Amino acid sequence: MSLTRHVSDADISAIFRLDWERHPVLSKYSKKSKNSFDWNVMSDLDEMYSGESEELTWQQSNRVIRKAADNLSDFFENQTLPQKMRQVLLQVLPDFAKLVAGELSQAKKRQVSFVGTHEARNTVSLGALRTQGIHITALPEDSIEAMNLLAQRYRPEMGAERLKSPGSVAPIGIPKFDSLYRKSTSSLRKAGIQGAVSAYLGHEVEPLYVALHHSVDSEDWWQGCYDDSNNAEYLHLDYDYDLIKAIIYLSPVAEGNGPFKYIQGSNKWTYSRSWLAFYKSFERALESQYAIRSPGDSYYRRRYRNPEFFKDLSELPPIFAGMSHFGDDLTLDSLEWNRVRDCERSILSTSGNCFVFDGSQLIHRGGMVLTGERLAIQVAYRKKPEFSTEKVYGDARSFARAIVKGK
Repeated sequence: MSLTRHVSDADISAIFRLDWERHPVLSKYSKKSKNSFDWNVMSDLDEMYSGESEELTWQQSNRVIRKAADNLSDFFENQTLPQKMRQVLLQVLPDFAKLVAGELSQAKKRQVSFVGTHEARNTVSLGALRTQGIHITALPEDSIEAMNLLAQRYRPEMGAERLKSPGSVAPIGIPKFDSLYRKSTSSLRKAGIQGAVSAYLGHEVEPLYVALHHSVDSEDWWQGCYDDSNNAEYLHLDYDYDLIKAIIYLSPVAEGNGPFKYIQGSNKWTYSRSWLAFYKSFERALESQYAIRSPGDSYYRRRYRNPEFFKDLSELPPIFAGMSHFGDDLTLDSLEWNRVRDCERSILSTSGNCFVFDGSQLIHRGGMVLTGERLAIQVAYRKKPEFSTEKVYGDARSFARAIVKGK
């Protein structure tokens, strides 16, 4: 296996790594660790991600993953780091190895034509997911009206949740046997969305959860990370590689109602997938050591309120200062933000009341409501387990019907 790098240092920095000199906080700290890390540690993994390497067995792939994790571990062992940052890195390495193994396995499944699903399949949705990372469509208006009516029962509960944490987003999980759960999931099945997701992921899927989101103009949960807002806040890639989401607008959504936004074409950008996996694991582990919440502070990335976080981050080589939630750290005058801004698209209800997307591949963010409200349902799909609760419930219901009919 060659050591040819899949991308250059500049490519990764331009997409996910923090710009040390321009960053509003990191620029106050000197770089205490030189960038002495060997890039080639990740090159074999990137070749497996890109499909450029020879076909490997699962055991061979695991050996490559373990080698990368061990090399990272050896490097960190030789660094003088603050105790909290060392604890973070101890958490990162096993999660990183697990994430890479899962992503590589999922990537292989997507390359194989999957015909096992018995669900109706929207071929347009499937094609758009594969080429664009997202598909925008429209469910029948009578289905939207029916879901909207069912959702009104939850307004008191949503109001109570908002009072508990003013400014924060407060989605409500819909119980599995609730009529709103059944209506929303059945509407997506009839539209061929669930079948398209199964074909896209390469295995049968089922809803993991259904959540009702009611957003109003008093929320500010991803605003105000730094004093100099850059208008790119909350742009990110999702951690879960095997989770596909569908969103249904139940209310009219114009630009002021906080529409969903995405970076067109970002699902096809070329960058180091192995470094992105590291950044995802790194960002997740940071919360356990550095997250703090001040009274009245609703910001979702709590570690960014902790000065100790940036001080400790400056002890690492700059290559490790990367985030999958990178939008907050872009600066207004950066080339990276200009590239992202020119490609950003908003989904308004006039374009479609429903869309399905791969959040691990497509850079995106939820919009902030400036006026009025936004009422939406989010349905997440994941691989259907061998003994699915949905299947058990369906079999039991069929059995009960057979008894009633005297069969």
